[in-house]
Amino acid sequence: MTVATRKGSQTGHDAATLVHYQPMINLSVGDGRGRDGVAAVEALLRPLDLDRIATDNRLAARTVDAALRDALPFGQLSVNIERPHLQAVLDELNTMSAMLPWELRIEITERHGVPSADELHAIRACGFTTSIDDVSAGDLDAVIGLQPDEIKFGPEWLDELDALRTGIRNCGEAGIGVVLECIETEAQYAFARSAGASGAQGWFWAPALPSKELVAWPLPLAAATPPRDHDHGHDHGHKHDHGPSGVAR
Repeated sequence: MTVATRKGSQTGHDAATLVHYQPMINLSVGDGRGRDGVAAVEALLRPLDLDRIATDNRLAARTVDAALRDALPFGQLSVNIERPHLQAVLDELNTMSAMLPWELRIEITERHGVPSADELHAIRACGFTTSIDDVSAGDLDAVIGLQPDEIKFGPEWLDELDALRTGIRNCGEAGIGVVLECIETEAQYAFARSAGASGAQGWFWAPALPSKELVAWPLPLAAATPPRDHDHGHDHGHKHDHGPSGVAR
């Protein structure tokens, strides 16, 4: 696939940051081993420096620039944006929208609080779709009321399967897509499908990969690095937790 890049833009990675991509699996299509089972890819910075992401409002645009350079052959790219920088980042991404070869989904993490309806409207006004990440149990009803395109459930929900099943059902009834993060085992994968989640991601399929490895998909499930025993517990290998090689889980 040939794509354009912005004249004069920073299309390369800087010395301190690389972009890897983790596939998000469409649970309605087979077991996710084939390329047609990949619903989207999430761009993740390596190393994942949350403090830097929170203070550098140009990282999201540089991440999209890198994905343009990597010419990813998937239909949707998901990028995280911190709420304090949302409008500044959207202003920059909006200048790129005409040259993007995939649907761009903006993920807002809930660690800065529940986003507002105005913030979701600003994302959609740019032609992008919306996702809210790391939703807590106490805020789920409020987030559903905002009607984002997607809600992502983090690993802490895997400790409360009854509550997670109810949350997935409530999202489905509201017409909101659901992605379960940090799926690592056959049992978790089976639960995600039986509970009605529309998508999932995690080391059960693959960690975050460099673009050259991602486009070699499909990969055998054995290619995903097995979770370390001491990672099991509350974190369940959250994508903010680094595995042995520093890649996202």
